[in-house]
Amino acid sequence: MNEILFDDITMLYVSINNVARIEYYRIFGFLFIWNMAVYLYIFQINRRESYKNACSLNNSITTIDIVCPGIGNLR
Repeated sequence: MNEILFDDITMLYVSINNVARIEYYRIFGFLFIWNMAVYLYIFQINRRESYKNACSLNNSITTIDIVCPGIGNLR
């Protein structure tokens, strides 16, 4: 009887510990991914704006291709 009770309590503790660890990873993983997404989104916006500003300085095709290579649709 004692061994069964001890085993049940141990299993309960282990399962609670497991759930807490999974929740911890889930919450912090979500926060980390959310922060990375926001950071990359802001970074993209800033980069696009700086490309636009650099391209609007001079409108000749060669300079646009030199200043922003591969960005043809922003003109």
